[in-house]
Amino acid sequence: MPLPRPILWCAPLSCALAACSADVTPAPASAATPATDAASSTLKIQPEDFPSLASNEALAQLAIFSTGMGDFPQRCDQLRLVKQDELSPRWSAVIAKLSLTSCTREAYDDGSGYLSYAASATFKPGAVTLLDLPVLRYDEDAGEMHILRTYVIDAPLQQLLQTLRPRIEKDCEPTHRVNPSAVPTCTMEEDDGTWRLTLGELNTTATLAADPDNPAHSLYSYGGGD
Repeated sequence: MPLPRPILWCAPLSCALAACSADVTPAPASAATPATDAASSTLKIQPEDFPSLASNEALAQLAIFSTGMGDFPQRCDQLRLVKQDELSPRWSAVIAKLSLTSCTREAYDDGSGYLSYAASATFKPGAVTLLDLPVLRYDEDAGEMHILRTYVIDAPLQQLLQTLRPRIEKDCEPTHRVNPSAVPTCTMEEDDGTWRLTLGELNTTATLAADPDNPAHSLYSYGGGD
């Protein structure tokens, strides 16, 4: 089975892209919500639940393309960050800040290239939970042939493993029964502190790992590609 296409480490945005509202912070709410109401208004997400656009629920990316439906951009000026009012209401209500942090195009010897970008959505404190674990941020790294979606969890890796690993392995079982060649096992395997499980075609993989920037946080990633 081929390995997933590596996520490209992207260079800083060009001035042209930065001029296209590379960072958006919504206007503050008019009044604070009481603590008792905050708990009931928390967005409770599931392991494969990621931000999507109100105009097209099938399009999950935080970047919008100006190249036509289904065509991935070949230049950074052909994509932009989604606007706050373009998000579905359930996400718009919980996002504090949107950022398009990088875009790069890798050039190949034959003259072709591969564009990828990185975007993120920072959530309001306490606004989002994943199986009752608080979620701080959503990161998105994508190209035409790959996408990696990551939630930054406000809990250490051990707690994430105890909560999320059993759910990932259970959700894997129906696919394993139908397509064991693509999903040969439903047991997550550990390699150098990172836990992984292949969940489908195109090397779709769930990953649980410690946050290298903060040991008190952990990362849940889901994605794959050619």
